Amino acid sequence: MDVPWNKVALALTLAASVVSALCWVMSARAEVRAKPGTAGVGALLGGDIVIKNALGQRIDLIDTMAMQSKWNRWAAIFAALATSAQVLTVVPI
Repeated sequence: MDVPWNKVALALTLAASVVSALCWVMSARAEVRAKPGTAGVGALLGGDIVIKNALGQRIDLIDTMAMQSKWNRWAAIFAALATSAQVLTVVPI
């Protein structure tokens, strides 16, 4: 049976692109609420940096950046996979 590698690579490109986009959306929406034990906003004792979001909720900036970094890493991995699969759609095997 002759496998249509071009179509398999195209399907992989589409799937990886969707997952990458979803990871970047998760990164853009990531927020970690500040711990209840912290008070105020700004640089706090214990190394916490607390900011307020658009809704006025207290957000832990460092933990939020760590979560965004995790989602960005996965988005980049899937974007690289999508690009690699896309190359396979035009390179004869």
